[in-house]
Amino acid sequence: MPLALKAGAVTETVTITAQVNPVQLAEAKIASDISAREISQLPLAGRNIGNLILQTPGVTGTGNASGNANDTDIFSLVNNPQANGGGQRGEANAFYLDNTLATSNPDPGVFNLTPNPDSVQELHVAVNDYSAEYGRSGSLVIQAISKTGTNQFHGSLFEYHQDNHLYAHNTFASSVPVFRRNEFGGSIGGPIFKNKMFGFFSWDQKRSSRPAVLTNTIETQDFVNFMKTNDPNNLSTQLLTKYPASVGTISTIRTVDDIEGTNSSGQSICQTSGPPVAAMPCNLPITELTNVAVANKDNGLQWNTRVDVVFSKDRFYGNYYRKTPDVLNPNPRPIFNAPNNFDGITNYANLDWTHTFSPTVVNDAAMGVTRISGLGSCVLCQVPPIGGMGIAGFGGGFAPAEFIQNDLEWRDLLSVNRGKHALKFGFDIFRDQENDLFDGPTQRPGYGFAPNPTTNNVPAIFNFANDKPTTQGAINYNLNTGALSQQSIGYRSGNFGFFGQDDWKLKPNFSLNLGLRWDFNTSPNEIAGRTSNVILGSGSTLMQRVSNASIGVVKSLMPNHSIAYFAPG
Repeated sequence: MPLALKAGAVTETVTITAQVNPVQLAEAKIASDISAREISQLPLAGRNIGNLILQTPGVTGTGNASGNANDTDIFSLVNNPQANGGGQRGEANAFYLDNTLATSNPDPGVFNLTPNPDSVQELHVAVNDYSAEYGRSGSLVIQAISKTGTNQFHGSLFEYHQDNHLYAHNTFASSVPVFRRNEFGGSIGGPIFKNKMFGFFSWDQKRSSRPAVLTNTIETQDFVNFMKTNDPNNLSTQLLTKYPASVGTISTIRTVDDIEGTNSSGQSICQTSGPPVAAMPCNLPITELTNVAVANKDNGLQWNTRVDVVFSKDRFYGNYYRKTPDVLNPNPRPIFNAPNNFDGITNYANLDWTHTFSPTVVNDAAMGVTRISGLGSCVLCQVPPIGGMGIAGFGGGFAPAEFIQNDLEWRDLLSVNRGKHALKFGFDIFRDQENDLFDGPTQRPGYGFAPNPTTNNVPAIFNFANDKPTTQGAINYNLNTGALSQQSIGYRSGNFGFFGQDDWKLKPNFSLNLGLRWDFNTSPNEIAGRTSNVILGSGSTLMQRVSNASIGVVKSLMPNHSIAYFAPG
């Protein structure tokens, strides 16, 4: 049977191939770009992108390496990856979120915020970026670019699980305490108005308990019973009765004889000189070493949202991150477990405006604000800190207190392409506000116990039993007025930087990178003018003025309150 075949339509296929240059020729630096796909597929302890920094050639250190994901996650107060580039110190690292600085000013090299992986489009790490634009940093320059919405809806979901069955026990414990770690969340992005406005939202939440073994010396029940029977009105008895310590695996029990020891003749001090506490038997067990396995809650939440608006020559976007903790810090005496003790809330916001003047001239202006605040909390603040007696102490530590750190930045960058020249001119202004509200802990007494020479060096535990503290401290006074010292202080400092650079491509395989940057810092000062400094005295020579110098309160560290120094970067 004959078959008739018709001619098909004429088609044309054009295939363009290009080989990627193995060497980056535009700038003389070592750098790597880590894509969203790599971020999502590579194993990340604690889902912390800081662990990816070490993938870049020339970067050394341990990163966020730890045996426990709780120590490396994104919910810590701050993150400080142990990494450095080109032999430079880690304190010189700079971290940018989008295009504004997210590095702590009082703690160089520390990340104020580590974004969750589902919100990061790309991570760029430069080892030796000597461009004038990033002249603030002498080591690694790390940039995390956040995700944005597009004309198509896209998103993600994830769940990370860990429990005691997947975890090895501590050397001092026979088993791992029951705990669960579930970290879950996702992201969604898409159009609000197609081709004009886009939105993106990510969410990362942790519900976890943190396993730990508390090893402490505590009082024995025999000691407590003796005190309740013989000295029921002592403050020490009330403390031991109302605020007992947790008891776990017990070892190393010590009696009165064990604690007091023997005299020069090898005889029991308790038996020859009498008991340190009236009617106390010399063989009474006083202290014991205990190991308690605990798993207190360690929860956290981080979310971000970004909105982009696009016009013909302008693009605006705003990005906001918020991180909140829900943590309980364990104490040998459970009633003093402190919630969210200086764990801190972080807020980060960034606004950006990009304007295209022409195909070769573009300006980008950005403003960023980071606010970190944390409370030093104490449960039962009426119980002062009491310690030094050889057993687990009582009361909270440095509390009640609060710190608030505000970092503000304004950047502007003008990019101009002229033939073989890629020109950039810009400035950045950085302002740091460090507020430490520490009146509480410096106006709250603390008591310490130690062997007292006036009582034949009776061991501290027995001075505690007899209500005889050795020291009282923690309360600060103004030496000029005698009043309580005010320890709520506010430090202020600023940095101004101006730069210009030219990436000049002389040949396809040869470029010159030229740049100049100038920075000056304002003089650090305290908002109420309470900065201590050396005040030079009288004299005709510097040595005479130094010899007659004194310490006093000044408005600012530098004689010129506005500018500390002006130097090339």
